[in-house]
Amino acid sequence: MYFKNWPFRVVPERTSELWADRKKLLENMLSLLKGCSEKKRSSICCIWGYVGAGKSHSLLHFKWLFEKERRITVIYSPLPKQMKRYAHLYQHGFFNAINFLSFSDVTADIWKKLNPKGIDARGEMKALEIVNNEISNNWLDMAQVIMILGRTIALTGSYRDPLCLLSQAWLSGERLSKRELRVLGVTSNLVDDSDFVRATSCILRTLTYRGNQCNGYDTVFWMLDDCHFFAAIKQASQKNFATIQQCLRDVFDACPDNLCLILSFASRDVTKFRELLIEDLLNRTTAQVEIAPLTLEDSFDFVLDLINNEKFGKEKAEDQYYPYTDDAIKSIIKYISQEADLTPREIMKHLDEVTTRAEKEIYPKRITQDFVKTVFERVS
Repeated sequence: MYFKNWPFRVVPERTSELWADRKKLLENMLSLLKGCSEKKRSSICCIWGYVGAGKSHSLLHFKWLFEKERRITVIYSPLPKQMKRYAHLYQHGFFNAINFLSFSDVTADIWKKLNPKGIDARGEMKALEIVNNEISNNWLDMAQVIMILGRTIALTGSYRDPLCLLSQAWLSGERLSKRELRVLGVTSNLVDDSDFVRATSCILRTLTYRGNQCNGYDTVFWMLDDCHFFAAIKQASQKNFATIQQCLRDVFDACPDNLCLILSFASRDVTKFRELLIEDLLNRTTAQVEIAPLTLEDSFDFVLDLINNEKFGKEKAEDQYYPYTDDAIKSIIKYISQEADLTPREIMKHLDEVTTRAEKEIYPKRITQDFVKTVFERVS
């Protein structure tokens, strides 16, 4: 094979370490997101671009990049396609995307900092009061679950402890029995959209809690990908569309600090994605980033960056064009530009096809402009 590991992926890896070319975009997005984190003030950012332009890869790359720093936590999820209530967004686009082990560790740190004497009834009552006032906004059930979860992890270190699992079930919106509710010390399950809005904001405030010398995260980035699917929700029910987004607005308003909500849309036109947001969310948006198609020159640099990354173990590492020739790469890009937008996905798709055929038909010879011509002629 020309490569030890295959470089050409149409679907982005879940851990997207590689960033090929587009250095200006990388610089702009890094500056924007770093700025959101450093200012502490919560913000909403919208990212839009053509299908296949690299929006999902970009978000996953920044997720990988920020989580290495350990002071920022990222919740990444595609927008649930069939949701009819905010509860569905919470369960499938928020809670299921959280690293629950990390969240549990944060609650354990809170419990230990607020209970320096360990198990002490009076101290734990005072700790519960602090969490109720400073994190759960006088929602005693939530304060109780945070303390139960934190206490369990702090004392047992087991994420599979029954109390830990029960806390996770309640937070996820699962319907617990009356006996299970009594074990947790809470009065009711999460039922209405308003419950799930409150739960979202409480979890976000828990993750970023820095009071009483606690080591919460500096910022939470909540990345909602594929937000163009709001169009289908809007078409099916204008009421559901508006209610879900109003709930998102309520979450944002309840977390004025340390939250960056990122909404990503596949759209050729900025006005199209703006039509998919209610006015209250648009008014709170502080930045818009377009991920545009590549130019011919950018595409060439993109291919070179991609095939020369050490991750793929190219056979002739000292030759930047191998297994292609310079003219072959330019020819591939020219053919693509004549039939589609020059997006990373289109480039990946055609490089995959050309290289796969070359491995079957001419390997280990180089892929030349003439070979590229025969491949595209066969396709057409």
